[in-house]
Order: sequence, then structure tokens, then C-alpha cells
Amino acid sequence: MTSFNIWQSNLDAKSQGSQKSNINDLCVKNGKLYFIDYLIDKRITSLFCYDIENNSLKRITNDNFSIGNRVHEYGGVSYWVADNYIYFSNIIDSNIYKINLANLNITRVMNSNNRFSDGNCYQDKFVCVKEEHIKASLNNKNKEFNQKVINSIVLWNGKKIITLHNTQDFYAYPRISPDGKKILWVSWNNPNMHWDQSSLWVADIDLESGILKNIKKIISQDESVFQPEWFDNDNIAYASDRNNWWNLYLYNLNTNQDKIIIKGEFEIGEPLYSLGRKCYDFDKDRIFFIKNFNAEGSLGIKDLKSSSNSHAYDLINSKYNITTGNIARYKDTVFVIGDNSYESQSIIAINSKTKSFKKLDFNKKSNILANTDIAQAKPISFLNKENEKVHAFYYEPKNRNYNLNKKPPLIVMCHGGPIGSTMKGLNFKIQYWTNRGFAVVDVNYSGSTGYGRNYRKRLSGNWGALDVSDCYYAAKYLINNNLVDKDKIIIRGSSAGGMLVLNALAHYDIFKVGACYYPVTDLEYFEQIFNMHKYEAKYNTQLIGEYPNKKTAYKSRSPINVADKIKSPVIFFHGLDDKIVPYKQSSDMVKKLKENNIYCEYYTFEGEGHSFKKPETIEKAFEKELEFYLKKINN
Repeated sequence: MTSFNIWQSNLDAKSQGSQKSNINDLCVKNGKLYFIDYLIDKRITSLFCYDIENNSLKRITNDNFSIGNRVHEYGGVSYWVADNYIYFSNIIDSNIYKINLANLNITRVMNSNNRFSDGNCYQDKFVCVKEEHIKASLNNKNKEFNQKVINSIVLWNGKKIITLHNTQDFYAYPRISPDGKKILWVSWNNPNMHWDQSSLWVADIDLESGILKNIKKIISQDESVFQPEWFDNDNIAYASDRNNWWNLYLYNLNTNQDKIIIKGEFEIGEPLYSLGRKCYDFDKDRIFFIKNFNAEGSLGIKDLKSSSNSHAYDLINSKYNITTGNIARYKDTVFVIGDNSYESQSIIAINSKTKSFKKLDFNKKSNILANTDIAQAKPISFLNKENEKVHAFYYEPKNRNYNLNKKPPLIVMCHGGPIGSTMKGLNFKIQYWTNRGFAVVDVNYSGSTGYGRNYRKRLSGNWGALDVSDCYYAAKYLINNNLVDKDKIIIRGSSAGGMLVLNALAHYDIFKVGACYYPVTDLEYFEQIFNMHKYEAKYNTQLIGEYPNKKTAYKSRSPINVADKIKSPVIFFHGLDDKIVPYKQSSDMVKKLKENNIYCEYYTFEGEGHSFKKPETIEKAFEKELEFYLKKINN
């Protein structure tokens, strides 16, 4: 077995906490582009305003506020722009505040311990999603209070909050019609997640009293509804995956009929882990949409006046891979967030008429790596154990100071979710490894988003099994093509991806080292003991089956129960404030492995939740992970 000699790199662990773009939640109103950005040095999220015509930028919230919310624990869009005010949720105290657009003074609208997200304004009133947490009975198993969680859509009429609807388990996209007389929203109920089955509702609304009349569910089939918008007072645009792909439809309230207006084998939508996401915008004649095909994003334009081909659209080649979930329009300019192989994520302004584009690089971050040091994503596909095609991105080691004169070690990366995905673009968490001589394969295993509903639904009943074998076949594909060293295969992942890592180590001896960030290790713990947050409380019913009917599967797919099969060293990282996967999941697994004389390292971090934000945490994690690999990969 040949030894691995690491390449020296300028991309150090410290840079990992500072290179990622944190810009999010684009919105255009009255010639202004609004967005949020997480300020790493201050550890708060601020709201910014870009004056499009005057090409000027200003920060409009100060250090006393941090834009954000914890609805569903994952949050969502936390500000919404009215005629005279911007309303926002302050994650520090969960209160709603308003910014007077005339003088930028900030005042509190309400004093509340509730959570608010995904708002929409009419004049200076707004509707939004509300989540209320009420202490209920004491859980005798973990000695914590069970939480009764009530989700609803509410109205702020300028004086008080009024509950509009709360009979469903979850809500999203409350939107008021242009004339202020109607409201629409999306809902879904356990055990479904939004991307399994969700419904579209419409009702008449009085914006003073909050009284709803003529409440009607207009879409409620075996489909997922994404981003409904009022096209006008009589028509509702929305995306649905009823034909396998999130394509765009138009529903007419007068005829109660809908028609497909953008059709193709691509996605105009994404799973609602975060509320308020947008994948299209429009004016009266055109629809601008983010086309996600095989986890690569581009901007499409649909001319509604053209009758030559009802499904035809133009595609703009902007040289950027456009990420899903963010799009806003001002006149002929479309604002999106994008990156490419050499440039990190920024806001991209695309002129829909001239098809020209420019990068709005507000952060002015210079890449630490030269272009000749950056590994390019190569899309690959291979067959899994079910003889189904699986997708991934492969990155060869790249460093201009070194030649690749032997097969490199491979890191298999497993995203979380598990209904998430990895996209093509400049990811410094990948370049950190490729610039040091490691090859990386970033796997969109069965269940991932970006390849249609059927691809996502492959994981139904198969979580903890099919995703695991898919990653094994990814490694085997690269080994069989003589691209990587078969004796130096590493696997790393976070959350659901961390569970995948541990199950892969237990069932496939091809993997020599593992790294787990806040992994799920005991599935029964979430069913029997842990007061799981409401949003994902029944998620496992879709992914595995109903408990305890499928108790055998819950047991066999829990890494804690197959720990005796793991023979490779593992490193763990977990935040002590994780409300989604408690750190006990890592602690118990580490204890079990050490009892079996398996070498482990375990690092916990104060003040970190489910994903790490502090630069010093990210720096330490990368340093320890690299040290761990170098200690164990040549053994």
C-alpha cells in the first residue's frame, strides 16, 4: 500500500469560516433590491438595501438586531416589505419590528415569544406564518417538557395579530391578492412533508377584521405545491411536481381550471426546509425562472405573448450556476445568486433583453486560490444496486505546484436532508481537500432534489439503506475507472449524511476512515424519547415506515445498533445547542465504538446548533478532520 503525502495549500482551515457567501432572501420593491447577509465578525444577520438606479448600497439594520426566525427550527424569510415600512423578525428576542422607510427608524410592532416567517404585505398590513410553542406535559423518559406546537397563518391589521387559519399542521406562502380581497396559502399535514403532498387554498379576506369567507382547497392531490403567487386577481401561478418535475401552472379562479405554462424535465422548485423560497418571478408578459436540471441552475424566460409554441422558453447563458430559492425582478433586470467554477457566490444581475450580466460583488472577497488551483466539478453517473442511475460531481485533486503521479485518496461526501442536494459551483469546503491532493465525489444519492419526484421518492421506505449503497457504488465506480486509490477511501457527512457515513462504515469495508458532523445514530430515540421538533416529527414515517410497525427497520438502520460492525476510525463533531439532532446522538455512538476498541475523536462546541456558524468552530473542525485523516489514512 502506497503512502499519501499531503500537498501544501494556501487555503487554510481559518478561511473556511470566511469564504462562504451568506447573502440570501432577495426582494425588489420600488427600485430597491433588499437582501440579508450574515456578518461573520458581528455574528448577526443584517438587512441591506441596494438602490438599483443609483448603484448605492446601505445597511439598514444595526448591531442590536439580527434578522431571522426559528419556524420549523430551520427558519425562512424573515422580513417583508410594505409601502411605508419593512417588517422583520428579530431572532434575538422573537419580536416583530418595523423600519420606517422615510427615516429608517426601527420600532417594535409586538412583544411576543412566538416565531414568525414568510410574510406578505398589502399596503402596511401583512400576513405571515406563525409558530407557537406551549409547554405541555412532562416527558418522564427525558425529564423535559413536551412542547405543543401550533402553526397558523395570521394577519397584522396595523393594530393586532389575528389568527386566520390553524386547522392544518403546517403552512407556507400566505399571499394577498393585488386588490387586497383574497388570500392564498399552502398547507400540509403529518406524516407528509411539503415535498410529499401539499395543498393550495384560496379564500376571501377582510384585512381589517381578519374574517375569511369562501375558503376553498383548490389543489390537493398526490403532489407538492411550491411558491403560489397571484399572477393577477383571477389567476394563480404555482409549481407542482404532479408530472414528476416541479413545473409551472396557472390556475383560473373563474373557470376552476389550470394549465401548464412551463413544462420540461427540470425543476422550478425545491423542498421547503426554509420558508419563503422563490424560484420564479414575473411581469405581465414574461415569467423568469430558475431551471434546475441535474443539480445545475440556469435562468429561463417564458414569453407569455408568444403563441408559436406553448411550452417554448429562452435560456440565458450567464456563465454562472444559479442557485435555487432566490430570484427578484426590476424592469428588465433579474437578480439571482450564482457562482461558477472560479467565482464564489454573489448576486448576479441579468438583463433579460440584452442577455448581458454583471456580478454585484458587495463583499469584495478575493479568492485565496488561483484559477489554476481550483478543481472543476465533473458530472458523473453510475448504476446502483437497483440498476438505477445515480448522479454525483467528481473533483480531481488540483494544485499547480504538484503533479498527480499516483492515484489519490478519495473523500465521499454525503449531503444532509436526506432530501437535499449538492450543486455544481465553487465550494471551498471541497477545494480545501482537492488542493491538498484528495479527490472528492459529492454524491446526489437516491432521494436527492434536482432530478424529479420519482428520484426523490426512491428513498421512501429505504432511508438508511439505499442512500448508503449509492455512496458505496459511487466509490466503486471511481475505483473501477482507476481514478482513486482503493485503499484510501474516506467518507464524510453531516446530519442525515452523518448517519449514512456510519452505516456505510458498518456495511462496506471499502471505507477506511469516517467523519461525522451532528449525525443521527439512533432512530428509535426520536420515536420513543426525544421531544422531536414538530416539523420533522413524522419525517421517518415517509423515509422508513410507521413506527413501531417497522421497528425492525428502525433498529437495523440505526448506526448505534450496528456499531460492532464498524472497524474503521471515526471523528465526530457536534454542537451542544443542536435542537434538531441532540449531541447525545454522537456521545452515545462514541461510547459504543470505544467499548469496541475503535479509535474515535469527538469534539463538541458551545453555542453551536445544527450546522456551525462561528468561524473558530469551523476552523477547528477542519483542522482536526485533516489531522485525523493524516493520522489514519496511511495505517
